[in-house]
This record gives sequence, C-alpha cells and structure tokens, in this order.
Amino acid sequence: MSRTSVRKYTVTVAFHDTRFLMIARLLLTLLMAGSLIGFAAPAFAQAASKAECPSYVPAEERSNPNQLALRGVACFEAKNYLQALIFYREAYGISKSALLRGAIGRSLQELGFPDLAREYYKSYLRVQAPGSDGYQKIRERMDVVEQQLAERSSEVEIRSTPSDAKVYVILDGEYWEELGTTPLKVRLLPGDYKLVFRKADHVTEETEITVEPKTDAKFEEELIDQTALFGTTNRRWRQAGVITMLSAIPFAAGSVTMLILSANERDKAERYKPGDPNYDPAVTRDSNKQADLYHTIGVISGSVAAGAAVTGLIFYLIGLETADETPPPAAYVTPNEAGVILYW
Repeated sequence: MSRTSVRKYTVTVAFHDTRFLMIARLLLTLLMAGSLIGFAAPAFAQAASKAECPSYVPAEERSNPNQLALRGVACFEAKNYLQALIFYREAYGISKSALLRGAIGRSLQELGFPDLAREYYKSYLRVQAPGSDGYQKIRERMDVVEQQLAERSSEVEIRSTPSDAKVYVILDGEYWEELGTTPLKVRLLPGDYKLVFRKADHVTEETEITVEPKTDAKFEEELIDQTALFGTTNRRWRQAGVITMLSAIPFAAGSVTMLILSANERDKAERYKPGDPNYDPAVTRDSNKQADLYHTIGVISGSVAAGAAVTGLIFYLIGLETADETPPPAAYVTPNEAGVILYW
C-alpha cells in the first residue's frame, strides 16, 4: 500500500496601506451591489410592468375615451396586449378615432392575428395624410404584417348552416374577438383556435380548430334552431307535462295550509266543553264554521293539485313514447353578457 503525502501551504498577504484597504473594500461593496441589482432587476421589472397595467377602471372614467386609451397604452407597454386591446375597444366604442384603429390593429398584431390587424391598419391609412409620421409608421407595420401573412399564414374558410352567423375567436379563454359573419375567409397563423358561432334564435356553438402551416382549410358548423328544439310532438308533450306539474305546486301548498288552519280552528272549538267556566257557545260555533270552510278550501285545492300532477305526468309520459335526444345545457359568455340555455 502506498501513501501519498500532501503538504499544505498557507500564503498570507498583509497590506499595511490603509488607503489601499479602503479602496478594496469599496470595490468589493460595489461588486456585491451590482450582483444583487442584476439578479433583482428582472423581478422588479416584472412587478413594475404588472403595476403599470391596471385592469380596474373607476366608473367615472369609463365614459372618458382619453383615459381608456391611456390605460391601453400603459398595458401595451407592459406587454399585456389583450388588456390593451380591451381598453382600446372600449375607447373606440365612445370615440371612433383613427388613432384607436391603429392601436387596435397593433394589439391584434401582437396577439397573433395579422389578418385582423391588417384591416385596422387599412382603415387607419385611408383617413391619414400619406406624409404624416403616423402614416409612415402604420405603413411599415403593414409591410411586416404582409410579409408575415405571406410566409406563415393559411387561408381558412369558415361556414355555417344556416349562414349569417357571427364567428368569434376566444382569446385567453375569456375574450371574444369577432372574425366576421359566415361565410368568411380569414388568414390565420398555425396553431389551435377556439371559435364561437352565434346567430339569433339559434343555439350558440363552440368548436376547436387546428390550422396547419401553409395549408388552406375549410370548417363548417351546423347550428341548431331553438324553435325547432320543441318542434316535435314528443317534446311539446313533455314541455306541457312539466309546466302542468309545476302548476300543481301552489295548489298543493295552499291545500296543506288550509287543512292546518282547519285543524287549529277545530281544536279551538273543542277546547272547552259545556259546563267549563270558559265555555262560550258562540265561539265554539264560529270556530266550527271556520274550520269547515278551511277544510273545504283545502280539499278543493288538494284535488286541483292532484289532478294537475297526474295530468302533467300523463303528458310527460306521452312525450317519452319516442326517444329523441335533448341537447345539454348550453352556456355562453361574451364581453357584454353571459347566460345558460336549457332544453327539456
């Protein structure tokens, strides 16, 4: 067995110059501070960007397009392009400014919808003087958009049966951006999209599509007519049955109430017998008459409730003779409204 001998050498350097020590300490302090700033700067920048994009707008500023536009600018600079788009849209709903059209187009471009952005850029350029700074900037962005569409986009044809349905693309799972009215053609970048089809008196439909690079595609959605959902005899029978059974509830509640009052009046009449000091024949007679009246009303109400329940059940069973599929509840959410459509 061999052994390796290791010798340890210690080198000690002594500085006797006080000024040199002070300079060294100062440099070391600056170096550590610079390192801390370098590590913390991204976090501070991220926090600052979040703080610069407020999602809440006071009620008194909701009707001020300038305030909304300024908030949109702040969100855009913070790279929150969706919130910027929302503020720009709200401001544009109040003031149809050409500058807001350009801002909406810029937000849509950053969100990955160059074809939609191009339309807003075109509308901006139509009303601006060709020699202005704004015109030149939007013209340059138009060139970028055109190049992006030529190199990466695919033409997507979207149809619906029936036609004239509004088509929206859902951004960030909550905001609906309108693409147009069917039938329509739009150029989209590769990726997955969630579309919503809406048409008056029809069930709102939601579907997902995938756009492949440089590959044109066609998508079609069939919309269900809400009035046609109850067009069959069976569904109408079921609808009538449910309504009739529901109408029995107030009569049943009234019957129970009347019978309870009748029992109370009867107990009051029989509380005192002839010979008791507190016995009053007039009170006993009136209580018995009141009890009989309550009992009669309760029996009639109960009979009506029972008849309505049985009739409704018969109607509903008739509607079940032929099985037909009832669509599930359909929920819809837009920037302005939300609701649920029920079918039965």
